[in-house]
Amino acid sequence: DNEGGAYEAVRFLIKLGHRRIFFINGPKTHSVSRQRLEGYKRALKNFGMEFEESLILNGDFKYDSGYTLTKEILKKFGKIEAIFYASDEMAIGGMKALEEKGLKAGKDVSVIGFDDIPLARSTTPPLTTVSQPINEIAKKAADIMMDILNGIEVHSIVFPTKLVVRNSTIAGGSA
Repeated sequence: DNEGGAYEAVRFLIKLGHRRIFFINGPKTHSVSRQRLEGYKRALKNFGMEFEESLILNGDFKYDSGYTLTKEILKKFGKIEAIFYASDEMAIGGMKALEEKGLKAGKDVSVIGFDDIPLARSTTPPLTTVSQPINEIAKKAADIMMDILNGIEVHSIVFPTKLVVRNSTIAGGSA
């Protein structure tokens, strides 16, 4: 549930007091990116916040784009309070860019990723992220492939996500 996971991440940041939440998303052409953007927008709307196109940047889900786009945000906007990344890899790259500017996730800026990759537990600080049931998804994908090969009609399936709160977020509202 890409949309639901993004919604929960942004909702969490809003409940922490953040009012200006950047979103570093994946490529605009990917359905996953569109779904996560919809979750971001829905959370803002449900909390009476305006959607600002200037707070959305598109990367490629990889470390380097998170790093580069975070540097762009810092250069253009200066003080920032929260960034939601559409992947943990981009979030980890972003944390490196913040660190190079003397800022720390969980102390100066709230950072949330998406995917709960194993490395997310080992970053400094450990990354708050949206977890997906990867093993279930892989098993179901294999089942669906077999159904397709056997001529059985398949339907889309939405797997639940879960927000895993670690130490990369902090109460906000100051920027």
